[in-house]
Amino acid sequence: MNDPHSAHVSPEPNHYENDEIDLKEYLRILFIHRWLIIGLAVVTTLLTMLVVFSVDPIYESTATILIESEEKNIISSIEEVYGLPGAQDEYLETQNRILQSRNLSEKVIDKLEILQHPEYDPDLQTPGLILRALSAIGSWLPVNSLQEDEVKTDRAIRNHLFEGFKSHLKIAPVRNSLLINISFESTDPKLSADVPNTLADIYIKNELEGRLLLTHEATGSLTEQLDELKQNLERSEKALQVFRDKEKLIDVRGVDSLTARKLDELTGELIEARRNRNVAETAYRQIVALKGKSIEAYETIPAVLKDVGLQNVKKTKSEAQRKVAELKKRYGPKHPKMIAAIDELEAAEKNVRAQILNVVESVKKEYEVARAKESHLSASMNHTKRDMSDINRKESELIALERSVQANQEIYETFLGRYKETSAVGDMQSAHARVVDPAILPSRPIKPKKTLILLITFLLSLIIGTVLAFLIEVLDNTVKDIQDVEQRLHLSVLGVSPKLTTLLNKSVGALCYYADNGQIPFAESIRTIRSGVLLSNLDEKQKVIMVTSSVPGEGKSTMAANLALSLGQMGKVLLIDCDLRRSSIGKVFRLDSQDISLVHFLAGTYTIDQVTHSFEKENIDVIPAEGTPPNPLEMLSSKRFKSELEQLKEKYDHIVIDSAATVAVSDALVLSQLVNQVIYLIKADETPYPLVQEGIKRLKKVNAPIVGVILNQVDMSKKPGRYDQYYGGYYSYEKA
Repeated sequence: MNDPHSAHVSPEPNHYENDEIDLKEYLRILFIHRWLIIGLAVVTTLLTMLVVFSVDPIYESTATILIESEEKNIISSIEEVYGLPGAQDEYLETQNRILQSRNLSEKVIDKLEILQHPEYDPDLQTPGLILRALSAIGSWLPVNSLQEDEVKTDRAIRNHLFEGFKSHLKIAPVRNSLLINISFESTDPKLSADVPNTLADIYIKNELEGRLLLTHEATGSLTEQLDELKQNLERSEKALQVFRDKEKLIDVRGVDSLTARKLDELTGELIEARRNRNVAETAYRQIVALKGKSIEAYETIPAVLKDVGLQNVKKTKSEAQRKVAELKKRYGPKHPKMIAAIDELEAAEKNVRAQILNVVESVKKEYEVARAKESHLSASMNHTKRDMSDINRKESELIALERSVQANQEIYETFLGRYKETSAVGDMQSAHARVVDPAILPSRPIKPKKTLILLITFLLSLIIGTVLAFLIEVLDNTVKDIQDVEQRLHLSVLGVSPKLTTLLNKSVGALCYYADNGQIPFAESIRTIRSGVLLSNLDEKQKVIMVTSSVPGEGKSTMAANLALSLGQMGKVLLIDCDLRRSSIGKVFRLDSQDISLVHFLAGTYTIDQVTHSFEKENIDVIPAEGTPPNPLEMLSSKRFKSELEQLKEKYDHIVIDSAATVAVSDALVLSQLVNQVIYLIKADETPYPLVQEGIKRLKKVNAPIVGVILNQVDMSKKPGRYDQYYGGYYSYEKA
């Protein structure tokens, strides 16, 4: 047997032990709730299995198509007419959206007659397990409770069909490529392959038809534009010809060149004429300035001086003057030679004057001629300029008309070429996409992945069960073990009593189980408790021991009876049933309910010896409490009971009192003042510790001598090995 002091003293914990205890505590919680965890996992997995195996397998098949990004003959013509985007990414995204369009999906639905397929026609479907269960439930409901309020229209049915079809269809472009995967899921493997192939075929044909239609529309548009452009070209050509005829133009650019050269020549001549006129005008103005003076005065004019004829005449005059001067030396005025010489001199002088007059007259005429020439050249130049301006105007109009003709001609030829190209393309139209890898009939379903689902369900159930176990443990505020008693109640534990699950001797009641089964763990725990009681406060002789609990039903009567039996092996013991409200000691020892009891003694009708029942074999006396008095608290607090109890102490070595519950009534508070020891019993895993705290608090208020706590009805199967110190490992040995 272990030292009972070990039940009173808790070892000083350290950090490492706490870590180990925490780990063991977690394992203990898992062990306690192992059947909850395993049961939840098994049940959930079985339910999932039923659901999974009732679900129809889903098959999937994929077709891969290649989108031709460049169609030179087609796109070069149509894109230029309609401005279609040429960016590859945008083009591929457009084709992706087209593949997902409702138009193509409905064509596939119609072609494959999916509306009549069992997967989409409710009338052809076989209800699964879940649907049958719902139908069974629905049969208990009112007739119209599960019926739709409105009859679906054809459009609504088709919309619903399309949504279901769309949810099973998946279009996925292959990254960094021109490929697009078309996948479809169905419970029918053939349908899962037919849908991608049919969609790819319809898509290719639809795009080809669309491009042919686009080509025809482009051709028609070009034809209309060509007619209009041709009319514009003819109008511009006609306008050009009318202008040429009106202006009588042959080569306006050649005429323009001649006129330009003539204008240049006239400009030079006019400059020269103006210079000559300026010179002549200067001479003329000098002559006009000498008007009225002698003829000799004109000789100062440079134009006169420079005249060669005048110089010759003046030379002749000079010779005549020299001759006269020479002859004058020889001959007299009457001499014929002198007269001839004088006549010759006079003739010379006359010629000089005549020549001067001629020069003056010539200067006048030169001035008039120069001025007339300048005026003529200026007039000619102005006329030429007018001609030049007129030619430039005509040339501008001609160029504009020719440019219009040329532009119309170029546009017409461009559209004519495009028309021919588009017409040729219409006859050579090819598909812009092709099937690279057609969908094939799948050999195995892709979902549900039954094994994986069941495995995940089982693991998740285990996790949820574990969480629930810890949650239950956290929410459980009952006193479960020694640590709870010591940490929350701050009281010593006298012992731990295991839960009784099997009666080895059915002829003996459970309340005196100790007497008939002295070698089982329960008996060992009673002996441990007995040792703890006897060894507490060794300096004082403990006579009266009261056993109480927080509420009824915690097993205090069982503990009181068996503690009395264990003490009976060491001395004379008296067991008193002071629970006047719910007495049970009489039943334990198979006493007649009509026998006299403590109630009769307290009422004064019988003596203490008359109400005492002796059990010689067990060496104990028992005072039952059959019958419920109207005033139990007053009876227990009476002087008669107190006085008699003092006398009984002298007669018995130990007196064990079974008291009423502390929290329920105040009987235990009164009895605690009459006893030497109060043992507080707690039912493990059932009694909330706030209720225990309340009971102990009430006892401490009246200074009750509480010596410790007994943890009762501990389920050792949930706590194996934790309480071996209280009953010497017998339980573990017996289990082995």
